[in-house]
Amino acid sequence: MDRIDELLHPAASGDSRFKPDRYGSFRGLSTSGFHRIVYADWGPVEAEATVVCVHGLTRQARDFDYLASALSARGYRVVCPDLAGRGQSDWLPNVLDYVFPQYCADMATLLASLGAKKLHWIGTSLGGLIGMVLAGMSNSPISTLTVNDICPDVPSGAAARVGFRMAGAPTSFASIEEAESYNRKAFVACGALTDQQWRHFTMHSLRYDEARNRYFPTLDPKVGTAYGWLWYYQMTLWQYWEKIKAPILAIHGAESDFAPQRLIQEMKRRTPQMASHEVADTGHMPMLMAASEIDAIATFLSKH
Repeated sequence: MDRIDELLHPAASGDSRFKPDRYGSFRGLSTSGFHRIVYADWGPVEAEATVVCVHGLTRQARDFDYLASALSARGYRVVCPDLAGRGQSDWLPNVLDYVFPQYCADMATLLASLGAKKLHWIGTSLGGLIGMVLAGMSNSPISTLTVNDICPDVPSGAAARVGFRMAGAPTSFASIEEAESYNRKAFVACGALTDQQWRHFTMHSLRYDEARNRYFPTLDPKVGTAYGWLWYYQMTLWQYWEKIKAPILAIHGAESDFAPQRLIQEMKRRTPQMASHEVADTGHMPMLMAASEIDAIATFLSKH
């Protein structure tokens, strides 16, 4: 898998600070057959603790490069998978394969394959919902749960806003710069990213098609179709949340419509072991690239 970075952005110069130590993959199973899930893998394979970082609905594994680099430097193994239909993982044949139970099943397979002595879960948005379910299951292997800007009950207005954004997103771009310009507007709520971070955010979400001389998102359009059809974000997960015994950290944007204060408070009431970290001047979703966000996570993990 040494050519993964070249396939993503052949015209961009990479940053050696954010190159995973290796890539791995495994086979998940859907109603259509087997599919490959790819993950970026950082840090020592034999680490005492492994951190699994799972991205949001339309994003991909390399969003976590800043966090993964920092945590692996502290001795953790950090595994960042691309969910099916994103990044370098396989696209699924049928729209109805892109359902929440499928994502949970694939990630359960990942956790089983790692053979980790201790597992920490960090999930952004959709990745946080998956973490809630897996952490709330009996005999869960998850030792701590960090959820980034997501609650067990997703406000309908926030879910609808994302649906409209996906429906209106361009299907290709003439250049990385054009894609970055779009992302800066579409994801402005993510906070004050630096120019370098916006470029990183953008270029790892693209695949260059030499024949057409255009850049295409590494996102299966059927993901958006399934989201619009099924509205699976509208199911509440309180029944799983209330069963979580592991320590929890909830990171949330101060201006987020996905994680309003009333829901953060309700989460705390139902799981008193939860700590929270608010990111000022940010909506949905903090990108976990800022030093303060990384430090909050590192401090939380070091306590457990």
